[in-house]
Amino acid sequence: MTQRIELIGAGIIADCHAGGVHRLPGEVELHVADPNPEALKTFCEKYPEAIPHSSSEEMCATPAGPQDIVINCTPPWLHHPETLNALRRGRHVLCEKPFALNMEQAEEMVALAEEQGVQIGCCSKRHATWELHQKACQMVADGVLGRIYRVDWIHRDSRMRRGIDGRSRGIWWSLEKAKAGGGRLMDFGPYDVSIWVDLFQPTSVTVSNALAEEVHIGADLPQGLVPDVETHLSATLTFTQPDGNTFHLEYERTSATHGPEYHHDGVYGLDAYMTWNSYGHGTPEMKIRSSGPLGEIREEVITADPPYEAWHCQEPLLNFAAHIAGEASPHALTGKDILRNHAIMMAIYDCADSKSPVTLAL
Repeated sequence: MTQRIELIGAGIIADCHAGGVHRLPGEVELHVADPNPEALKTFCEKYPEAIPHSSSEEMCATPAGPQDIVINCTPPWLHHPETLNALRRGRHVLCEKPFALNMEQAEEMVALAEEQGVQIGCCSKRHATWELHQKACQMVADGVLGRIYRVDWIHRDSRMRRGIDGRSRGIWWSLEKAKAGGGRLMDFGPYDVSIWVDLFQPTSVTVSNALAEEVHIGADLPQGLVPDVETHLSATLTFTQPDGNTFHLEYERTSATHGPEYHHDGVYGLDAYMTWNSYGHGTPEMKIRSSGPLGEIREEVITADPPYEAWHCQEPLLNFAAHIAGEASPHALTGKDILRNHAIMMAIYDCADSKSPVTLAL
């Protein structure tokens, strides 16, 4: 039976997913829906095999096959309504990140998928197949670092998406909380949380000292637009692991700051320290620092092959398709696991708003 992959939205993210459709096993039919004729035209020029539709309602009017997948590639404020519509049409749905604007929307989407007897997934675990990510998870699981007592997860960009670059590209909705859900945390937080959960398997998390600020960067804005999303976010997260160990993770994400750029993912254990490029970009290597027999510092460098081109864009569909086909697919983020990850993100916002710690039992 031919499997239909149906893309809602014909923009940049749809292009990313379409590039991986040929990697699926069996016969696949690619469909795309967008109310913008120019966007459809541009998409179909690149993917002439795609069958265009002027709306998602038209595209999903055909009865769904058992393995048909809708990929929701719309901007964040449309994730909730478009996903609900596709679920009601009997489709499995893979939704782009951020999954929803809030917990209420996320819970409704997951509940409807269960009610309809179909699968729902999110793309925020797209870095999980990266070789060094899996190596890092194995190092933590095997206790190579000893008891973990601290983690640094700091990514400061002076100007990036949702900072001045996002504005110059005209992504004005990214500056409005009602449409984007938030700022830098909603943009990259879904990836961060997915990696943390894989690494540390937390049973609970407490968020404290959260700050979410919008840095004044002096960019020209359309008349009447008042940005209300954060460009500089920081928080302390206290994780409890299955064995009862607790540690602090110092978190920082910026898309605009006047300070210097700095990137550091580091896990501190009593026996060793580990740092690596957690997103598979740049130099594909991991460094392990530990003590030698005389107390001297020893450093081991583990290298990896670069991932294939556009791997982080294409992996979510490949993993989700394997999941709905009944194959073992540990890198697919689905169902209630989506809610767990989304709740951690929302707890950071809740702490920033209330100025009080927020604890989640996972």
